[in-house]
Amino acid sequence: MPEGVLHLSWYHNTSPRLYSDMRFLVSPSQEYELVIGARSILKHKLVSYPNFGMTSVQLITDKSRDKLTQAEAKLSNELNTLRRDRAEGLRANKIDKVKKLDKAIKKKEESIRIKRLEIDQYDAKK
Repeated sequence: MPEGVLHLSWYHNTSPRLYSDMRFLVSPSQEYELVIGARSILKHKLVSYPNFGMTSVQLITDKSRDKLTQAEAKLSNELNTLRRDRAEGLRANKIDKVKKLDKAIKKKEESIRIKRLEIDQYDAKK
C-alpha cells in the first residue's frame, strides 16, 4: 500500500520533453529508488519501443519516427511555456498579452494534434 502521492513535473537532461504533473505513489519500501508503471511508460513515451515480457530487449531505432516524436515533444514544451506565460499574464492583469497567448496556445495545440496524427499515420503505414 502506498504511503502517499506526489504530483511532480520533471524532465530528463537528454530530452527536451517536459513531463507535467505526473502522479507518483510513495512506497514504504526502501529497496527501490523509483518505480514507473507500464501505463505511464506508454502514456508519456518514456521508452520508444517497449518490449514488455521479453528477457532480452533490443531497441530498434526508427529515425523517421524519432524525428516525429521529438518534434511533438518540442511542440509540447513550447505549449507548456505559453501556458505558463499566460498564467503570469493573468496574475499581472495584462489582458492584451493573455489574448495573444490564447491565440498562440490554440495554434500550438493544433500543431500538436497534427503532429500526433502524423505519428499515427506513420505507425499505421509501418
